[in-house]
Amino acid sequence: MSQEFEIEKVLWQQEIDALKRKVHGENLEKPIAFYGSSSIRLWDTLEVDLHPLPVINLGFGGSSYFWCNHFFEEIFEFVSPSQIVLYAGDNDLGTGVPELEILTNVKQLLEKIKLKYGAIPVAIISVKPSPDRKYLETAIKSLNRRLLDLTSNNECYSFIDIYPEMLDMKGQLRPELYIDDELHINAKGYEIWERVIKKHLQYG
Repeated sequence: MSQEFEIEKVLWQQEIDALKRKVHGENLEKPIAFYGSSSIRLWDTLEVDLHPLPVINLGFGGSSYFWCNHFFEEIFEFVSPSQIVLYAGDNDLGTGVPELEILTNVKQLLEKIKLKYGAIPVAIISVKPSPDRKYLETAIKSLNRRLLDLTSNNECYSFIDIYPEMLDMKGQLRPELYIDDELHINAKGYEIWERVIKKHLQYG
């Protein structure tokens, strides 16, 4: 492994350890596990917003599909989810990871989930739009199409498309949905996620 890899892994280890303690502390029976990057981690009201669905937030900041793949066995060692909801992609594209490499990491993660849990439902949330990464708009749309295609080929997988829901009537970004960094969403943004994701989980 490269020195850069080892440094990044060490930086995340404290957060990964905290997630493992959280799993033991909450001890939910068959929760819906939300797993992914900071857009999941920063959803502080996830449990309240999606009530009465039993959910657990297993997001960790700065993550990508590569790191979600890498830490999966460690974080999910003692989790018995009824289904898993994945969100990443922002940081993958933002750091220049090629689309095909991202898809390879997604497929490897799905294989790990299948190996551990069998045919449980897995939903992939589309990569969201954001003012900070407007320059990646074409790449985000392309990756989202690929993720949609990937989830269309297996009855256990589904795609939750939040991208169009975060645009105005003219298809433009809505700055009021984001915090000051123009990348992460605020409470108004999460209201949209709550509506779309809760409907998907309840009715498919």
